[in-house]
Amino acid sequence: MRFLLFVLISLFSLSSSAQLDAYLDGKYFMTPEGPIYETYLEIYASTVKFKKKSGEDPVCSVEVTQILKKGDSIVHYYKEVLTKASIGSDSVVENLMQVKRFPVQNNEIYSVEVSIQDLYANTETQTVEREVIPHFSELSCEVSDIVLLSSFAETTEPNVLSKSGYDLLPLLTDFFTPEYEKIAYYFEYYNTDKEFGDEKFLARHYIRNKKSGQIAGNFLKQKIYKAESIIPVLHYFDIGSLPSGDYELVAEVRDQENKVIIEKKLSFTRLNLRVDVSEKHLKDVSYAGTFAEELPADSLDEFIYCLIPIVSGQEDVVIDHKVKNFSDTMKRRFIYSFWYNFNPDKPAKAWLDYKEQVKQADKMFGTSVKEGYETDRGRVFLKYGAPNTVTDRPNEPSSYPYQIWHYYKIGKFNNKRFVFYQPDLVTNDYELLHSDLQGELSNVNWQVVLNKRNSPNGTVDQGGSNYDHWGSNTNTLFTNP
Repeated sequence: MRFLLFVLISLFSLSSSAQLDAYLDGKYFMTPEGPIYETYLEIYASTVKFKKKSGEDPVCSVEVTQILKKGDSIVHYYKEVLTKASIGSDSVVENLMQVKRFPVQNNEIYSVEVSIQDLYANTETQTVEREVIPHFSELSCEVSDIVLLSSFAETTEPNVLSKSGYDLLPLLTDFFTPEYEKIAYYFEYYNTDKEFGDEKFLARHYIRNKKSGQIAGNFLKQKIYKAESIIPVLHYFDIGSLPSGDYELVAEVRDQENKVIIEKKLSFTRLNLRVDVSEKHLKDVSYAGTFAEELPADSLDEFIYCLIPIVSGQEDVVIDHKVKNFSDTMKRRFIYSFWYNFNPDKPAKAWLDYKEQVKQADKMFGTSVKEGYETDRGRVFLKYGAPNTVTDRPNEPSSYPYQIWHYYKIGKFNNKRFVFYQPDLVTNDYELLHSDLQGELSNVNWQVVLNKRNSPNGTVDQGGSNYDHWGSNTNTLFTNP
């Protein structure tokens, strides 16, 4: 199980053959011409084969076919070969995204068939089909589907991403890890003029706790509108203070008597490890009758120290400087408070799941002098989960033994890598040498350091002079793990 690694929770996965990873979602909207069904397809660049020429951006050749069918009849289709991916600010190839719009008839039954094939990899076509049934009232007010957004910007030239004067890039996840500080979304109110005539109405959108059914904190936006046929809404909430839990993003319309006329909701999960761990707060924590009460006293320190790979900066300070002076009672309060914040519904299960991950890290990465969680690989494993691929080079003639870990996705970041190496050539303690993930160790001369085994008199200031030793594959393996 991946513990803190971002897990994409999508409506459908096309990754049935372990060749291409692609995710499909769809939303309904109304237009003056009638309903439309909008499809969002994201293909992980890390699973696509790219060809790169010197000085040019990587090029792919992924054929995508989307077919709208009514029974056995084809109503509309798109066929496109995606040939180039965007290059991010960190020079990493970003995922391929395709957005298509299908005009449909209200209350009719359709299906959308989506097929993808990597032409450079000569793999088999992967296909999925899903049902489409648009249903909008033409007489009373409605709310479109809610679309989560990765980004938005004012439209300069109308395109398939454009709505209401903005280009909206969809976000295909409903799992918001700590890296996400905002939740942005778009939806539309329809037919409020038919519902309210010349009267005004109250529209609200907010975040609701699924367990309690209550609005979460101050995450509420409300406005009195003049009734119109279409009212677009683009908004975002800062969710840095939103605790871990299961939530709903809700859009609703209320009449002048404050009665809910219509609502639309979208579920999402928040993971947020920020918690008040001050001594004042801990004194108010009750752990009686919980798993924390049963923890053995001689293991409390270890159970706290093993949290270091996943805690926030504030909690790290507490562990480093204060935990040794805590009484057993305060230590139990700290442990329970941490896991309650992580999973308020099942803190004991969250702790036991992590404890198993710690055992696994110790088995794979522990040394004679370090627990697994104290090593660099153990920390990364516990913080981000198991990598999607591992390139292991213990005997490359030009380099110290090294490993390249590749993650398709970590939080909101795509296609990230970690380079670990073993400069002592003896222990199992591979040190982190370089990563292209924001916030991790970044060393532009990592290849020089890695190859110093054959150039003991070199320095890291020599730039690329040590990159191309005989037998070295570091650059190729890092770029295409």
